[in-house]
Amino acid sequence: MDRSQESTAVPRWDLGAWNGWAILSLVAGVLSFGAFGRYLLGAGLLLGVVALVLIRKRGGRGRRLAFAGMALSSAALLFHGLIAVLVLLGHGEAENAAETLEEAAARDASVFALRPGDCFDFSATAWGSAGHVDEVQQVPCEEVHEAELFAVAELPRGAYPGGLAIEVTARRECGPAQHAYAPDTWALPDGVASFFLHPTPESWEQGDRDLLCVFRGPQEGLRGSVRQDSGALDEHQLVYLTATHVFHAAWEAEPAEYAYEDLEANQKWAGLMAEALGDQARQLGEHAWPDEASAPVGALILELEEARLHWERARDASHAAAFDTLDTSGLQAASERTVEVRRALRLPTE
Repeated sequence: MDRSQESTAVPRWDLGAWNGWAILSLVAGVLSFGAFGRYLLGAGLLLGVVALVLIRKRGGRGRRLAFAGMALSSAALLFHGLIAVLVLLGHGEAENAAETLEEAAARDASVFALRPGDCFDFSATAWGSAGHVDEVQQVPCEEVHEAELFAVAELPRGAYPGGLAIEVTARRECGPAQHAYAPDTWALPDGVASFFLHPTPESWEQGDRDLLCVFRGPQEGLRGSVRQDSGALDEHQLVYLTATHVFHAAWEAEPAEYAYEDLEANQKWAGLMAEALGDQARQLGEHAWPDEASAPVGALILELEEARLHWERARDASHAAAFDTLDTSGLQAASERTVEVRRALRLPTE
């Protein structure tokens, strides 16, 4: 055969040299998953594009290598992106957890660090074996809480005053403060009671001097502050509530012991009750009431005077049995008149 007529076509198995850019694309794609892969992100994709362009123009081998490198590089991009998102989320959760711990630590504090208007819970270890409160957890008042501080008074300087002096200070300070903080006891939520916290001899040595006047809620807790806006009360309502507070202050001074256990203490209390009822009647009688309240208030004053006489007889009782025969009908009648007066003054009656 004449060689001049031989075909010059390239054999099917001879496709030319491998494209170096395609090889680099594959290598970059594989290395993108390694420890330093973040430095090669996108390199395999870029090298693969270059390789495909050159192979199209100049021919050569490596199209599949370029596609493989591009695919691996794209997968590496997604992989490292997912890792970055998970790290950021984990870091955010860690920061939130740290903030939660910091907030909890800030809310757990000594009870004597509280200020009027603060709402709080007694921590799980708050009450010691002797009924002492060590720490509390401050809680926003709009959340459910156990107690609310309404006043802070300072105890006398010097040596530890002892239980009796502390109780006297508490009655003198907490009563008026309660009236200023929540003038209408009938408007307080059901189950709310007031009490006070004071330093122990041990905490006294550490510098604690504050007496805390506290409202404690019912078992299910309180939601919202119990503070009342006295500015929302009119003149007649304020006069009535102020006069009523005199009676409540005396009533809360009731001795812990019964008359047969401590007759003298109960006689002193009966004297306080008689004075309070007389003072309440006097304050109510000196005020000019609106027409709709005049008659109910007048009837209440008469009942208060009758109750005062009962308490005066109890004050002068010669023995415990005579004290215990105190007739409380006057107080019961006064209670009925109280509802009528409150209704006339547009105050809550339940």
